[in-house]
Amino acid sequence: MSERLRAGMREMSQVAAERHVDRVEGWAAEAGARVRRVRRVRGAAAAGAAAALLAGALVTGSALAHRTAPVPPVRPAPAPSEVQTSGILEGWHDAGVDPAIFGEATVTDSVAVDGKVVAVGCDPGAGVQVADPGAAVPAPPIWFGTADGQWRRATVDAPAAYCLHEVVSTPYGLFAAGVPGPTEQATDTTYYRGPLLRSTDGGETWTGVELDPGEAGWVVQVPAVGVLDDRVVAVTTRTTGTSLTVATLWTTTDGDTWTRLGAGDRTRPALGDDPARVFDGAVITDLETVGRDLVAVGAYLGPPAGAQGDVDGRAWVSQDGLEWQHAALPDRDGCPLTDVAGTPTGALAAGWCLWPPLPYLERSADGSAWQRFGQGPTDGFAYLGVQALQPLGDRTLVVGAALDGSSVYATPRQWMVTPDGTWHPVDRLVAPFEVAGGVGFWPRAGTGPTTTVLVEDAR
Repeated sequence: MSERLRAGMREMSQVAAERHVDRVEGWAAEAGARVRRVRRVRGAAAAGAAAALLAGALVTGSALAHRTAPVPPVRPAPAPSEVQTSGILEGWHDAGVDPAIFGEATVTDSVAVDGKVVAVGCDPGAGVQVADPGAAVPAPPIWFGTADGQWRRATVDAPAAYCLHEVVSTPYGLFAAGVPGPTEQATDTTYYRGPLLRSTDGGETWTGVELDPGEAGWVVQVPAVGVLDDRVVAVTTRTTGTSLTVATLWTTTDGDTWTRLGAGDRTRPALGDDPARVFDGAVITDLETVGRDLVAVGAYLGPPAGAQGDVDGRAWVSQDGLEWQHAALPDRDGCPLTDVAGTPTGALAAGWCLWPPLPYLERSADGSAWQRFGQGPTDGFAYLGVQALQPLGDRTLVVGAALDGSSVYATPRQWMVTPDGTWHPVDRLVAPFEVAGGVGFWPRAGTGPTTTVLVEDAR
């Protein structure tokens, strides 16, 4: 995440934290003693926890996990009262992959291709400000392997990236997108440029693709890339200072030549005729193919980013990847969306509300209109984010974090949501939050030890 965007997220998180502190006394009386100590979260501690979680959700996200592989087959599930809460999820086993291969990095997305699985992720080592511009910065984190436990890190000949949050398989190879690693401060004469990477050998080697060349003072990112049939689309965003994010849409039908859609000035919001204007002022946290459409979710930050605490949920839909419309999302005020996933009956999206501070799910038949699914957790904690969701048969794993009153720091939380919309806490369960080709990954960032690779028992 760039320093300028990080500053905007901190500002937005500070507003959310202050609102939380102002209201928590009355809310704690209703929720019970388990949250009374939340009142002790003040100033920098609250803002820091909120900033880390919200920035992780909105920028690297659940960003940020994006599932392009087919939905796993539905297997018989136990009754809601028999939800598994500990051990390795039934039907899965540990592949025995050496966690040192992943180091401190966390998997965010994966895709099955050519008999193997390719995974991308976030590397905290690349997100640290580098004092010496000539210092080595870790390459973008990409791995490939198989269900039998043979995994390696890919070779990447491209600019360093703090986070890769998307990988898709297309007729022209694999494409991965993310946010830049801060190797220098963006100034009037320098800029950041987020990576779009391409692999034509099944994910073993990668090179960079330049879309928006950037210009002085701007932070350029690639928040989303998707595919419909033979068309690949990518969204780039530009941000400078406290101005609104300006989006641009690009497309290719051969993997080599990219065309910018629309024309005219795109240095300020609402200028030009680019169809990506629908994304101006917003953060795209996830993009997914749902049926025959592309569906994106995220948040609108308000002008300037978060200054008034305006962090509203957004969803968008496109039938061809070229023209985009806002989806009908009734419950969006103060409730950003962080992840979306296809299901056998449509799509599910996960997010969290600033007040009351609770995670929630939305469901849709085709991504064009959404409605709340279930009531969310009822354990009385104050939640600060949802990081990922993963459909597992007829149930859904949701990964988030909470202030449970025992510390000023966030506590990882997991739930299994049953078909009736009930949220069951499963904090001790080892379950894949990201799945492709019968291979899954656990845990999500901040929810446990180093990365574990899981494999379906049938594999």
